[in-house]
Amino acid sequence: MENTIVEDLCELTEYTRGKLLFKYLGVSIIAKRLSAIDCEMLVQKMIMKVKIWGTMNLSYAGRVKLVNLGLLHMNTYWHSMFVLSKGY
Repeated sequence: MENTIVEDLCELTEYTRGKLLFKYLGVSIIAKRLSAIDCEMLVQKMIMKVKIWGTMNLSYAGRVKLVNLGLLHMNTYWHSMFVLSKGY
């Protein structure tokens, strides 16, 4: 739409124009490629999972298996939902 029409609509409805940002399952939904900053949440979640799983009373091999599978599935989920930046 033309900017004049959008401005008129905002004036009539008393709404302000903003960005369409919302979260679904804790992830910001955007229509473009996720930037490195947006992917930082993924990295932080992975680090938290590794820290939590590392303290469990499991054998070393059990912790390694849990971490590898958990991180693999988390990464696969994010790649299926979003276009990630090349840095991640």
